[in-house]
Amino acid sequence: MGGIITLEMYREVPERFLVALLLGTTTAAAPIPEKYPWNGLAKQARVESVASLLPLFVDDELSGTARLNNPGLIKFVISIVKETSVNAAAAGGYALANRRDYTSILGQISFPVPIAEGVEDTVYPIPVAQQLKQTIPIARLALIRSASHLSFLERSMLADRTIEQ
Repeated sequence: MGGIITLEMYREVPERFLVALLLGTTTAAAPIPEKYPWNGLAKQARVESVASLLPLFVDDELSGTARLNNPGLIKFVISIVKETSVNAAAAGGYALANRRDYTSILGQISFPVPIAEGVEDTVYPIPVAQQLKQTIPIARLALIRSASHLSFLERSMLADRTIEQ
């Protein structure tokens, strides 16, 4: 939800921004088919538990390469999910399902916006990032190979170099 939070802050106080970084995000409102999984995630957290969301986070947020070769990263992601309260997990799901559409403000952004996207991201795939790059006047898109939605964790050094360019 970092991109959505960033864009909401920009919408409220654009004068405070000199640069913004978008990592594996979207700016569009959730279409109806996307609302169901996010609302389902929120409901599952409340009815079953936050821990029941672990397969979703490990399988959908990490690339196959990371799941096979980086057990430490899997443990780290699991620890983050387990520390999340039921209310926070549910609120995150509801917020993503009911997010505002920010596409109309993208053309007004007048500062640099690096966009980093994991090549294997299935949550918000490459075409979403490409559309952001085309819409934001001073945007630069960097694709992080062998990484999924959590590219900044999977390939942190590569993501750092990409962002710093």
